[in-house]
Amino acid sequence: MPEAPEPRSAASTSLDRILAALDLEPWQVQAFDPAYPRFDAQRPLLVLGAQAEAARPLVRERYRPDLEARVIVDGEVRATKVATLPLDAEAWLLPALPPEADTRSIAGLRGVMEFLFSPEGCPWDREQTHATLRPYLLEEAYELVDAIDRDDMPGLREEIGDILAQMFMLTTIADLGGAFT
Repeated sequence: MPEAPEPRSAASTSLDRILAALDLEPWQVQAFDPAYPRFDAQRPLLVLGAQAEAARPLVRERYRPDLEARVIVDGEVRATKVATLPLDAEAWLLPALPPEADTRSIAGLRGVMEFLFSPEGCPWDREQTHATLRPYLLEEAYELVDAIDRDDMPGLREEIGDILAQMFMLTTIADLGGAFT
């Protein structure tokens, strides 16, 4: 006699229904977890209704307001903009962002820098060398030290970001010049 299948929880059945409505397999998305709210915006993001309120400020920080997302409301899949994601939806599905649009991630920052130094990018950036960027790096380093000395946490955050941008500029120049293999 064959074994009976293990009973499935209501949550599992509900998730299966949501994935089916969005025509997705579980491996194709990442699920938002309020206990660990960091996510990779370069992969599709599934936000379940119970997590919508916790996810909304993070989603608005990472995605453009006019970006189209899909939502399930009253069992029906609809298109909407990030700016108008409904809190009463059963689920939201946000699309994967291309690296150049995901400017709040390390990969996104790297993509922006690679574009700026590309033939289609910024003429000023393409003219830079390690030597021409040196004064900007020193200026940012002094500003970071000043923020540390003043115990200025918002300033510290900003200056660390500026130093990080400088590091990406310098590594992009080295990479394009063949210094990194």
